[in-house]
Amino acid sequence: MATSETSLRLLLVDDNKAFTDVLAMGLRACGHTVMCVNNPTWAVDVARHFKPHALLSDLSMPMLDGLSLAKQLRKQPELMQTRLIAGTGNAEINNVNRCLDAGFDMYLEKPFTHREIHEILVPRATVQAAA
Repeated sequence: MATSETSLRLLLVDDNKAFTDVLAMGLRACGHTVMCVNNPTWAVDVARHFKPHALLSDLSMPMLDGLSLAKQLRKQPELMQTRLIAGTGNAEINNVNRCLDAGFDMYLEKPFTHREIHEILVPRATVQAAA
């Protein structure tokens, strides 16, 4: 469970509402504040207002793919410190390089769980030090 020092604002961007709902529920149970955006064209505006510590985005979405979204997010001065995490079921080395080039900080292969996301964002040393 996150403490007040380790509780984060997280934005989940994926056109699969069932996926974001389940992941958000688990992350909220870990103590994080989570918003979900299922239409990627809204993600930049939502992120600018919500100012998430981290944003997890799918790569393959209609209307706006994750790579284009990352490039748009990186142009926003208020989001420069936001950690961008790409999540996809298509784990090819080309995708990893393309994600990093687009501005993502890390790349995860689906399926992953809320616990994995929590442990990536809140390292155990931080959690133990805060306890």
